[in-house]
This record gives sequence, structure tokens and C-alpha cells, in this order.
Amino acid sequence: MRLLLRSLAAVLSLMTSAAHAQEIPVDVLGTDAFLPGSGRVWLSGCTYEAERYVACNNAARPVLDAIAKSGDATPGAALQAFMRQTFTEKGCTFDAPAETFRVNGIFLSFDANAASEIRCAGQKSGLVFAPGVITFLDTLYFLSGDPPQ
Repeated sequence: MRLLLRSLAAVLSLMTSAAHAQEIPVDVLGTDAFLPGSGRVWLSGCTYEAERYVACNNAARPVLDAIAKSGDATPGAALQAFMRQTFTEKGCTFDAPAETFRVNGIFLSFDANAASEIRCAGQKSGLVFAPGVITFLDTLYFLSGDPPQ
């Protein structure tokens, strides 16, 4: 019985991984993939929570600068504005509600359900899971570990 339960758990785990996993080219995770004008932004130290949120404790310098220089806006509003600009510069439609991107203390968070209104070149919005990284519309790269090297 124990062997049957272990086998069933392994099969379910593989099925879930296969449903969410997609190959992310290794070169995408290097620093060259995130140069200005690339249309890609990395965040690191990220975790996926409650089947909906991605929370990160670090991000690329332009993201942190946008938050630090938020002026009269809240840090969360500054993060949302930075992400809106990132997507619209790529020609994407950004109809996501306020607070899709938030700053909660030291964490930068992303609400994947609210982000369903962001569309790029007809691609369906959604998170793509791969070992060590979650991506969103080939624009946001949520790294589980350290920043790209």
C-alpha cells in the first residue's frame, strides 16, 4: 500500500510538473538577456504563493530605482507604473487593475490573477514554470534563487 501511494504521488508530481514546465533557454537567464532595451526584467528570491502570487525580495536595478524615486506616489504605485511602462514599450496591452504589482515591506509582489489583463502579441497571459524560474509573457522572470550572473 505504501509503495502504491509513493508511486501515485510520483506520477502526480510528474504530471503537475509537465503541465507547468516549459524549457527556458539557459542563455535567457544570463545578464545579457536583461540589458536595457531587451524588454525583460528579472526579480530574484521569489516564491510562488497561494496559487496566485509571486513574492520576491530583490529585483533589477531599474526596478529598485523606480521604487526609490517614487516621489509622491507610493512604492507600490511606482512599481505598477514601471511595469506598465515595461509592457507598453513592448507593444503590450496593459489593462491590469491597480495593485497588480505591490510593495509589501521588503517584498515585491505580483498578482497573477489580476495580471490576466496584460496581453502581448496575442499571447495568453499566464505564468510559465520551469526549474528555478517563473516567467510571464517573456517579460518578467521571477528567479527562485540569486540574481542572474
